[in-house]
Amino acid sequence: MHFKDIYRNMRRATFYVIWAFLMASVLVSCHQSHKKELDLAYALAKSNPDSALVFLNHIDQVKLSEEDMAKYALTYYMAQDKSGLDVDNDSLIRIAYDWYGEHQDDSLYATALYYMGEYYRLVDSIVLAKSCLEKSYNLANKIDNVYLISLSLDKLVRVEGELNPHKAMKLARKLVEFYDKHPQLSLNNKVYARLRLCTSLLDIGCLRSALEENLLALNDAKVLKDKELLSDVCQDLAFVYGELGKKDSSLYYAKIASSQRKPEDISCQLELAFAFYDVDSLNEMYAIINNLSPKSQEDKNRILYLKILGAIKNKNANLAICYTDSVCDNYEVAYRKAIQGKYNYYTSYLNNVREKAELKGKSEMQKWVFMLTSVY
Repeated sequence: MHFKDIYRNMRRATFYVIWAFLMASVLVSCHQSHKKELDLAYALAKSNPDSALVFLNHIDQVKLSEEDMAKYALTYYMAQDKSGLDVDNDSLIRIAYDWYGEHQDDSLYATALYYMGEYYRLVDSIVLAKSCLEKSYNLANKIDNVYLISLSLDKLVRVEGELNPHKAMKLARKLVEFYDKHPQLSLNNKVYARLRLCTSLLDIGCLRSALEENLLALNDAKVLKDKELLSDVCQDLAFVYGELGKKDSSLYYAKIASSQRKPEDISCQLELAFAFYDVDSLNEMYAIINNLSPKSQEDKNRILYLKILGAIKNKNANLAICYTDSVCDNYEVAYRKAIQGKYNYYTSYLNNVREKAELKGKSEMQKWVFMLTSVY
């Protein structure tokens, strides 16, 4: 080979090496940049979820690696959940759950399990929710993630409340004791944990114990001076006193709860309406429920239930039957929607699994074709 040709080839080879090095540097730089952005978004999601969502919306998902996309999906779902947005769609959390499921040594696997469990809980797949939440709780204990332990245990209490009320009560007490041992955790969350224990005690008929826990929660709520929290505690107290037959005390705390909330807060107003019903103040009860504008079907049914009780107390059987028929119709519609929703979910899930399997098969075939082409 002529010397000039050798020299030309060397220059060409040197150029390709330099080009490859520069491209690798750019890719590494972009990858590191995305990691820093996602780390910041993840930190924001815990304390300022609305800002995290704004930040995440400016990240180009197309340029993310599979690992970064998993963290993006997890962070986005977490920020939505903490912002109080609707998270009963698994399109995002499923991405995170699948990737971390294949990389279980990653520290975020326990968090992905928690949010997958929360998704299942919201769509009433209780058994699947329990499985994910138990795994998350056990992993959180292993890595000593105090915050995640409290979250997983809290949701486990809710899930077990539908499966095993006595176990739910034990877990709820365990949660309260956990908050007692970790004063660095939010006192606000501790109050809600105690209210969860109160509810669990009510579910198994321990009314006196439920009252004691509720009064302890009231003491902490007064320290925080948070109107919304105080209203929730007093609302629960009104219910407990009502169950104990102490109607005047029930009305007293229902009025306090109502005074701490805006008039359009339906849950609080309904508790006050129930308290008025218990003391035979039907005019006051009707004055409240006739001014409510319920949006959820559950609230509509609760209002109808109160109207049924009022009609019975006024000995108006025809009106009571009319309201009862309306409630039955509402439950039939809700049942049909729930069944259709579950059918749609499982159909979508099976289609996704099928598509992934087909893509994986195509990817494997392409690898074999490439290898054979390289050989020949």
